[in-house]
Amino acid sequence: MENTSDIILSTLTALGTMGSAIAASYAVKQTIKQRKIAITPQLVINNFPVRSKEIYDNSYHSFPISIEYFMQHKPEIINVGSGVALNTTITVEFDFLSKMLYFAENEFKLNGKYNFLFEDLSTPQEYKKKFLLNGMGTRLLKEAETTFSLGYIPPQNNNDNKVSINLSMFYIETLVNELLFLNKLNNKTIDVIDGPLFKLSYND
Repeated sequence: MENTSDIILSTLTALGTMGSAIAASYAVKQTIKQRKIAITPQLVINNFPVRSKEIYDNSYHSFPISIEYFMQHKPEIINVGSGVALNTTITVEFDFLSKMLYFAENEFKLNGKYNFLFEDLSTPQEYKKKFLLNGMGTRLLKEAETTFSLGYIPPQNNNDNKVSINLSMFYIETLVNELLFLNKLNNKTIDVIDGPLFKLSYND
């Protein structure tokens, strides 16, 4: 039969072993957690330089930037993490409707000869925005995709680390026109306006 001191010693030994096991388990979990954080891809959208063509009329401009320039300077996704981003999807949120209403309300203030009319043809079933623009003697259908599936994006130390986003020019055209309207209506230079919100989702 064990004596009291042996029982206490055995209990302390068991507790010590259990404590070591818990500490070791915690250390392993922390290591896994730190490694997961270290390899988690970080997706960054780089800057997109915009050069507006010279605008002569005080009105909404259907093509305020060069198509050639836009094709050469499309926004890109860069994976600055150390892991591969899998099943990467981008959802773009942008309130086209409020922008169109703004143009319609203020076009006459810029130039009484013109009206800006539009029709929202967007439907919930489509992952795109569609607007029929009518004014200045022209009718144009403008479309903008709102969801992009990019597949996998390797880390930046890979030669294929940049993925171009096939963003519609309608986003940029709307922003440039808004900037022009604000500058002319306020008679001062405005450099910053709210652009699209890009939501990224991916698996690591």
